[in-house]
Amino acid sequence: MEASVEEHINYLTSARAAVAELERMKSEDTVLTEKRIRLQRTLANEEKTLSDEIALSIKRKRDALCAGYDAEIEKAQEKLKRYRSRKEHAKNEGKKERIEYETTELREENQALMNEFLGLIKKRRLPAVTKNRWFYVYFMPKGAFEILLASLTAILFCYVLPLGIFTLSGAETPFILTIMSMAFGICYAAVYVGVTTKIILKDPDVIKRTASLLRRCEANNRNIKHIARSITKDEGEEYYELDSYNYDIAKAEAMVEDAASRKAEALESFDTVNVRVIEDELREERREKLEELTHELQVTLRECQISESQIKEATDLINDRYAKRIGPDNLNAANLTAMIKVMKNGEAVTITEASNICRTNKWLK
Repeated sequence: MEASVEEHINYLTSARAAVAELERMKSEDTVLTEKRIRLQRTLANEEKTLSDEIALSIKRKRDALCAGYDAEIEKAQEKLKRYRSRKEHAKNEGKKERIEYETTELREENQALMNEFLGLIKKRRLPAVTKNRWFYVYFMPKGAFEILLASLTAILFCYVLPLGIFTLSGAETPFILTIMSMAFGICYAAVYVGVTTKIILKDPDVIKRTASLLRRCEANNRNIKHIARSITKDEGEEYYELDSYNYDIAKAEAMVEDAASRKAEALESFDTVNVRVIEDELREERREKLEELTHELQVTLRECQISESQIKEATDLINDRYAKRIGPDNLNAANLTAMIKVMKNGEAVTITEASNICRTNKWLK
């Protein structure tokens, strides 16, 4: 038996009520979802704030703990540095005294040789040039080095100097260079012969003696430098009586090691005990608020689950009961209201006719 118009209107009214209830459920679910997201963010922020506060508190207390030991270590290190500096100064002074002591005989011998050297020059009234070491190098060379040096000086004066003058003058005739070299050579020979004749040959024994004295002084000076270098490079401490400094250094080193050891033990204890205590205290301060947020979030999550389940049931019910007869596109409050109005006005006797009239008049959304 075909349903009456009144039954169709009641059917559409029932569908509209179901759709409206579904919309209400969806609206409440949106509010619950927003609340869930807000609570999750708030809880995450609270946990992050707590984590940051714990990390900052641990860092501050750890830094404060380290600062005390670091100040003690730094003070001990400064003392150690001061003791080492004093020891190094004492060692250097000891080396100076050792050099002074081990070179005393050589310096005294040099003083005697120089007195004799100057006394001979004064007594024999030798020219002042005989006091100069280079006089003996050029005119009485001894050894390969002095002979080489005297030879190079002769070459420099007789050839290199004329060549430089010749080049700077811009002359182009090689003969001029030859003449210049010969002239400089003659001058050099004249000076050499003159000095030899006037000074060396005039009193050869005395000149030989002064040369010998001067070279002995130079040999002693070389020995003195060698002794000084050897002592300076020597790292041994047995000559310098540094036991008191070594005692102070050992004591300061022990202070540094002791402070460092106590710091390490304190940090280990802090990391194993104090960190947990700090964390527990800060968590206890925020425990009530975190538990409240967690509980509220859990309640909201359950409400969201219930809401989603109710929405699914309502949607399934609407699809099973109304979608096939009314059409999925018409299952909204506006379309259903329009169709009910058409049927109440007597313009249609079936749901299909009401839907077609509404669609023709563009009343459907």
